[in-house]
Amino acid sequence: MAEAASAGLESARPFERIVQTIRTRILYGDYEPGRHVSEQQIATEFGVSRTSVRGAMHFLCAEGVLSLVPNRGAVVPKYDRRLIESTIEIVEYMEAAAGELACRRIGEEKVDWIDFLTGQMHAAFKCEQRLRYYQLNKQIHEEIVKSSGNSVLIGDYVKYNNRLYRTRFLPGDSQVILASAMEEHLRMVDLLRKRDGKALGALLSRHLSHAWRRAGINPLHADAANNPG
Repeated sequence: MAEAASAGLESARPFERIVQTIRTRILYGDYEPGRHVSEQQIATEFGVSRTSVRGAMHFLCAEGVLSLVPNRGAVVPKYDRRLIESTIEIVEYMEAAAGELACRRIGEEKVDWIDFLTGQMHAAFKCEQRLRYYQLNKQIHEEIVKSSGNSVLIGDYVKYNNRLYRTRFLPGDSQVILASAMEEHLRMVDLLRKRDGKALGALLSRHLSHAWRRAGINPLHADAANNPG
């Protein structure tokens, strides 16, 4: 499935093709957590030098999509359940704060851009173009966080959100779950236009409940799970 999803990358530069191909293979489970990603194998596949591949891998390591391990090179990170749960909690607060700040600082041009991206995401949803849908979904969340204008929040968000790459964007989601998420994204645009920061912050926090479910945690019982007795 990942190979088909990468078919549209033929016209992209080698760096972009390598980065997107590795992301796609991780998303679809072709590269499982803990797997070593071979520079030589990728270089042979794309017909480029190992130096070119190394640059793409370092970029993905900086994003948190890959990790550099001594004597092994680049590997797909393997996070334990507790770390994923804790990261989701932090990202939930970050997105809520970003929503409130964005409504104070965002310009109409940026709202129009997020509205456009949301329309593209809606089209991908209707055509069941899953990879395109997830790419746009991720981009929209990043645009809202960037609109907060808070450099510390933006930097930390990228670091922690990339840890949740597969948790938040799994291709096995049902159309019912995706439809619910799509409705929430349409509502986000409406709240941005109204500059209703409190409502947008609450919606973004609630939106993360999908990620909780993928991690196998009921958000209503997360505290109890972490603090038994």
